[in-house]
Amino acid sequence: DDNCLLYFIDLFSRGKDTPYLSLTLDSRAGFNCTEGQTFSSEDGSLLSHTKVSYTKIDEIFLPNEWTVAQYLPNKGGLMRKEHCIMSSMEINKSIPRSTFSEYTYLNDGDQYNDNITKKKYTF
Repeated sequence: DDNCLLYFIDLFSRGKDTPYLSLTLDSRAGFNCTEGQTFSSEDGSLLSHTKVSYTKIDEIFLPNEWTVAQYLPNKGGLMRKEHCIMSSMEINKSIPRSTFSEYTYLNDGDQYNDNITKKKYTF
């Protein structure tokens, strides 16, 4: 894509046992992180690799698919891998009042007391 802008960021920390991190930020995903890797500071071996895809809903980028792989230290083999796909996402969908069960008995205009702050509130 001619209009794609990628940022590659490497983060290093001091310390013998501290891994370093490599990130890719992609303009096509709202400059969210689309790929991340951690490496051993001892031998440079790959410790984890994450890839993320995004979808845009109402001008907001949401992760809709990702793969995470973790590896054993010292150039070891694959320890764990997961692949997740979001099948349904919604933004700012109204939530029925009944969702919050502790307040389902209150009606508009009812008052309740906060005994800690000694304040009275109207629902």
